[in-house]
Amino acid sequence: MNLSNRNIVKQSYELNNARYSLTAVETDIIMRMIAEVKNEDEDFKPYRFKVSELEKKMGKQLNRNTIKSIADGIARKPIRIDKGKGSFLTIGWVSSFEYYAESGEMELCFDPKLKPYLLKLQSHFATADIRQIFQLSSEYAKRIYTIFKQWQQVGKYTVEVAEWQKILEVPKSMISYSNFKLKVLDPSKEQINKNTDLNVEYKEIKTGRKITHIEWTIKKCVGQQMTIGDFNKEEIETSINPHFVVRLAREIIHELKISQKEAKDKAKERCIFHGETFTEKMFKEAVAVAKEILKSK
Repeated sequence: MNLSNRNIVKQSYELNNARYSLTAVETDIIMRMIAEVKNEDEDFKPYRFKVSELEKKMGKQLNRNTIKSIADGIARKPIRIDKGKGSFLTIGWVSSFEYYAESGEMELCFDPKLKPYLLKLQSHFATADIRQIFQLSSEYAKRIYTIFKQWQQVGKYTVEVAEWQKILEVPKSMISYSNFKLKVLDPSKEQINKNTDLNVEYKEIKTGRKITHIEWTIKKCVGQQMTIGDFNKEEIETSINPHFVVRLAREIIHELKISQKEAKDKAKERCIFHGETFTEKMFKEAVAVAKEILKSK
């Protein structure tokens, strides 16, 4: 199969908050595979594609030694999913990772036990745009960004420092809060604010003299050049969620050169992922706003 133009990563809250540690490139590959999973899929498929195609999507070069290292890394790094009431599941990301040198292809198969966390998700799931994830160079920033996407509608997220260190599986050298802040929190915040659709800030919460919790404020960026206030009532009907229209518009900007039907199908898909109801009016408004954003650049 060829890699599709699907850009939405959709995973259950349990998987989004599971304990695991992947490198930046390993994260990108796993997220790319998750984006290939369709909402209507009954089962996982073997995802086989040309390495050159993946390189183009990721913007990274992958030689044979790099691919071997990635395969070994993904294979030996488990995920621990909290199932509640003391129960947990420890599982690998893939059941197999195969490289075909002659054709320059690779094939990955998700472990079947990941089905409840990636297939047929109707509620309690988080979504993120893989293009935003690819913009981040730090594995911690990538992971933290996907967690923030779960909380962006709430706008706040308070987490215990020790618990987050476990979820991110930071090395022992980062257990001290000063190192954790220096190497994980601050670089991730800077990268997310600079390169994604979120703007985040945090404050430290102390228990006694020790910093034990971090309270994050999460805001959705509409864009530096275009905001809701830039459009009048004729351009965006108040009966339609204007924030979602702009978000949808920004997501389909790069697809305006494809057919109207293809763009509409992708818009419907994104509405499902974001929990919105698709309407023809919303689609027309999104296309109009997208064109305005393009003009402003």
